[in-house]
Amino acid sequence: MDVKKILHMREAGHVQRCHCMPHHGSYDVAQHTFHMLCLLMELHPEPTLELYQAIMTHDMAERWTGDSPAIIKRSFPALKSALTEAEEFVRKKTGIECDCFDPDGWISALDNIEFFLWCDDQINLGNVGIRGKRKEVENWFMENFKTLPAECQEFMKRYEWQRTADYLE
Repeated sequence: MDVKKILHMREAGHVQRCHCMPHHGSYDVAQHTFHMLCLLMELHPEPTLELYQAIMTHDMAERWTGDSPAIIKRSFPALKSALTEAEEFVRKKTGIECDCFDPDGWISALDNIEFFLWCDDQINLGNVGIRGKRKEVENWFMENFKTLPAECQEFMKRYEWQRTADYLE
């Protein structure tokens, strides 16, 4: 048992996501990861332990690098490369290895679905400023739809935002 590693992982969960855009409530790595795992559990027909672990650790390095906005990475490829190098360094130093090799596209698909759902939650709470980010991720889905796992494609076809009933019958 590595107590320090456990502390590192817990602290990583507190990293705030989307800190550069106004939003309602807290949105941290722990919430994001939990929601991705819920999606995996329901959508993937036979998820492996390795895939669960990869999702659990895919953003852990952000405890030291921060959650850099996607736009900065797209706008400055050298910065994206340096961040990738820094994240790899963090993983090696902390022992929190992330085998994020994703040949079937599950990690990327679930990462984007989770963000898409978060955007809809924000919009339905009145945060119309998130519409642009929702449109960006919607465009990502249109560009990558055919490469997504079939279960993710089906979810996105059938999805419509709604709040579930308070009383379960």
